[in-house]
Amino acid sequence: MARYKIYAAEKEDVNQGWVWIGGCGHLHNRSVLKLTAKDTGKIVYCEMLSIDGDNNFLNDYNDPDKGRIPISDPKSALVASWWYRDKLGVKKGDEVEIDVKTAKFCWCRFLFNLLACSDHPQVVLRFPAWLGIWSVILGAVGVILGIGGLIVGIIALCQK
Repeated sequence: MARYKIYAAEKEDVNQGWVWIGGCGHLHNRSVLKLTAKDTGKIVYCEMLSIDGDNNFLNDYNDPDKGRIPISDPKSALVASWWYRDKLGVKKGDEVEIDVKTAKFCWCRFLFNLLACSDHPQVVLRFPAWLGIWSVILGAVGVILGIGGLIVGIIALCQK
C-alpha cells in the first residue's frame, strides 16, 4: 500500500485504458494492475504506464502553457482519467492510499487482462469483454447440461 497524489490525465489519455503511476519502476510498463483505494474499498483493473524515468511525459505534463497542476513528486503521483478516478472513488488533488497489485501467474494475468477490458473507458472494449464472459458461462452451462443428458441417457439404456 502506498500513498499517491491524484492528478488528471492529459486530454489525449482520457479514453485510454491506462493510468500513469510513479514508484512502480520495478513493474514492467504496460503491466495490468489491480488498484484498490483504501478509503473507498473500490477496485479497478487497468494498464500501467510508469512515470519513473519518463522525462518526456513529465516535461509535457508539467508544461506551464498547458495549465495543469504540475507533478512535484513523480514517485508518489497517479495520473488517471475521470473514468478511473470515479471508479476508485477519488478526486483530483486527493492524497490517498492505494494498493497496487500485478498478476504473477499466467492464469491470474489472463483474468486481470479480462477485467481490465471490462473496466475500460471505451464501450468498444467493454462490450466484447462482457460478451466473451457470458459466452464462456453459457458454453460451460451447455457442456454441463450436455454431459448430464448423456449420463441420464446412458443410465436409462442400462436399465432396459
